[in-house]
Amino acid sequence: MSEHDYTSTPLWQDTLGPRPDGDAHAAQRERLRTSYAELRRKAAVLLKENERNMPDFTVHDISHVDALWETADLVCGRQVLLNPAEAYVLGCAFVLHDAAMGEAAYGTSVRDALGEKRWRDLVSVEYYHRKGCWPDREALNAPPAEIADVCRANAIRETHAEQARRLVDQPWRSSTGNEIFLIEEVQLREVYGPLIGDLAASHWWPVSRLAGEFGHTIGSLPWQPSEWTIEPLKLACVLRLADAAQIDSRRAPTLLFSLRGPRGTAREHWRFQEHISRPHLKGDRIRYTSLRPFLSKDSASWWLALDYLRGIDEELKSVDSLLHDLGRDRLAARAVAGVDSPERFAELFRVQGWRPIDATVKITDVPALVKSLGGEQLYGDEPEVAVRELIQNAQDAVQARRALQPGFAEGRIEVRLTEADGAWCLEIRDNGIGMDEETLVHGLLDFGTSVGVPQASATDCQGWPTAVSSPAAGSASASSRSSFSATGSN
Repeated sequence: MSEHDYTSTPLWQDTLGPRPDGDAHAAQRERLRTSYAELRRKAAVLLKENERNMPDFTVHDISHVDALWETADLVCGRQVLLNPAEAYVLGCAFVLHDAAMGEAAYGTSVRDALGEKRWRDLVSVEYYHRKGCWPDREALNAPPAEIADVCRANAIRETHAEQARRLVDQPWRSSTGNEIFLIEEVQLREVYGPLIGDLAASHWWPVSRLAGEFGHTIGSLPWQPSEWTIEPLKLACVLRLADAAQIDSRRAPTLLFSLRGPRGTAREHWRFQEHISRPHLKGDRIRYTSLRPFLSKDSASWWLALDYLRGIDEELKSVDSLLHDLGRDRLAARAVAGVDSPERFAELFRVQGWRPIDATVKITDVPALVKSLGGEQLYGDEPEVAVRELIQNAQDAVQARRALQPGFAEGRIEVRLTEADGAWCLEIRDNGIGMDEETLVHGLLDFGTSVGVPQASATDCQGWPTAVSSPAAGSASASSRSSFSATGSN
């Protein structure tokens, strides 16, 4: 099989491929095959536009879509089989799931699609990270180009799944004024389009949502055999796992890495995917290996690879649990090999000139930690300092709102002391600028991540550790990764 020849995969050949020895349903199969080929051809142009807005991302073009047929084969094995109608719908969802990773897919600006409030939140946070202060009204309305680019990429990432859902019904205008649809045949678009859109969006949903959204079965079309029914839940599980598991060096070509020069965490993503060989199934585990050793300068990429593959492992196990609990046929791939410890992972992802050490920090006595780092240790004998800081924060929030909202003059700060169930509670409220949920959870309350490090899905990694090199015995060095976990009573 050539590098991305999806028509040579068993999944394609068993469902939509032509049958050399005669086929009673050749016409029906050809109709679906022709529609898919047309969709793929048009979407390839749309997918090519992704790199304009996401140049730091690894490859998300039509080659990624084609490779999903191969990875879906890996995930399904011979445990779960698809009929031609299911393969057509799944293939269309493959094409569309990342087709909105560029502004060309929106038909309007990303800013308008996201909404003014959320756009301003993104600009404010990025501006503060870069400048160390909040933007004034002028900078908020017209942020510097480098800030606008980052915010646009973040906005696309945040909305691309829902936008993918709309692409089936979204027309484009040709130079002659005619409407162009990605799926031209009206019946296929109208009957299968909503399901294709939902499946394309579902790769971004939590696994727990799948059963409620895709619990029904869809019957065959009048011109199809009656057994060509569609089980959407099966397709949603295959799509999300094929997409999550499809990482190897084909996603991060060395020459393209050199041409684009990704920076920061994106660079580490490219570096570790450059090392990965094509995965294979061993038992019920997907086995990834490195094509070459990770040198000490690549230790951060090695740790990122471990976390990324652990994310894939979690996806596989979550889907397997869902299918098991629902009494559905379980997929062949159910876990990732070697990710339970850094030592075992190093057997598959070799290192050279250093060795990985798991230096995870565990805290079993949370009250003692709080007593050491807070309370008297922090404020001494002046607990009123904490109240003063809270009031100062409230004042800053009110002043920030005044700066961003001309005419706002009703700033309020309320201090209340209330009693409930024998306990006293000091409450300080303000009607200042406030913060959105993402800023509160990831910026204020998430003590385990650094400011400015984006959170991503299992497909792109959910938070990245810092690998720190330190001298070790002999000529090698040791790379340790520290994280924070705590157990104990409040």
